Amino acid sequence: MAELLDIYDSRGRATGRVQPRDGQTGGENYYLTVRVWVRDAAGRLLVTRRQADRVWRPGAWEVSGGFAQAGESPFAAACRELREETGLTPGEKDWLRLGRFVYEDVFSGVPYHAFVDSYLVQLAEERVPITPQASEVSDWTWVDGTRFAAFEGEREMEPFTAGGFERYRERILAGIPRRKKP
Repeated sequence: MAELLDIYDSRGRATGRVQPRDGQTGGENYYLTVRVWVRDAAGRLLVTRRQADRVWRPGAWEVSGGFAQAGESPFAAACRELREETGLTPGEKDWLRLGRFVYEDVFSGVPYHAFVDSYLVQLAEERVPITPQASEVSDWTWVDGTRFAAFEGEREMEPFTAGGFERYRERILAGIPRRKKP
């Protein structure tokens, strides 16, 4: 059964229309997606690698996220995606909404428009165990937050992740002590 998604207008308002995930967006039609930045107590960021058989950005590195399903709030979608992809279920007090940005592209000749709601989860522990979703995640690692830009520069990064880090860098890294260069 196809995953159903709400369609939003260019101002981020739900239109009341629903369509299958593989449907075309563009023009005045937007999907809602979420991205979740996870930071451990030592200031490391959790990054996962997409499976090589994924249609969109196979093998690219990213933070957890995906589409909000029809009728699902952005926060509920973020919680679900994080749980599905990593097994993590942080409490509501551990979450911070970073903001929303618009992503527009053409994928396989089809217009693709999305709102990207981004969140930061601050964990109280270091290097929390991860249970990756085998169908989505081929690898994962904890990256020193102050060195994330270098990690990103050396690897193919999924555009929502790259765009989110660019927009929310200061808030993602807030409170992480700067390490001295060796």
